Amino acid sequence: MLRLLQPYLAYVAGAAVLFAAFGGWTVRDWQCKASEAATLRRVADEKDRMQETINAQSAEYEQEKAAAAATSNARTHTIREVFREVPVDVSCAAPPAVGGVLLDAVEDTNRAISSATR
Repeated sequence: MLRLLQPYLAYVAGAAVLFAAFGGWTVRDWQCKASEAATLRRVADEKDRMQETINAQSAEYEQEKAAAAATSNARTHTIREVFREVPVDVSCAAPPAVGGVLLDAVEDTNRAISSATR
C-alpha cells in the first residue's frame, strides 16, 4: 500500500510547494500594491498642499494687481487732467530759435530718406 501512495505523496508535496510559492508571491504583490498606494496618497496630499499654497499666492497677487491698476488709473487720469487744465508758464516755452532748428532737422531727415530710397 505504501508503494501505491509514494507517487501521490510526491505530487502532493509538489503541489504544496507550488501553492506556497504562489501564496508568497501573492502576499508580496499585495505588499507592493499597498506600498504603491501609500506613496500615491502621500504624493496626492503633497500636491494638494502645494496647490493650496499656490492658490493663496495667486489670490494675493490678484488683489495687489487690482490695487495697483486702480492706483495707476487714478495717476494717469490725474496727469491727463492736470495736463489739460493747468496753463503752461511762459518761461517753460521753447525759444523761437528752437523751432527753426527742429524744422531744419525735419527737412534734412526727409531729404536723406528720399535720397536713400531712390
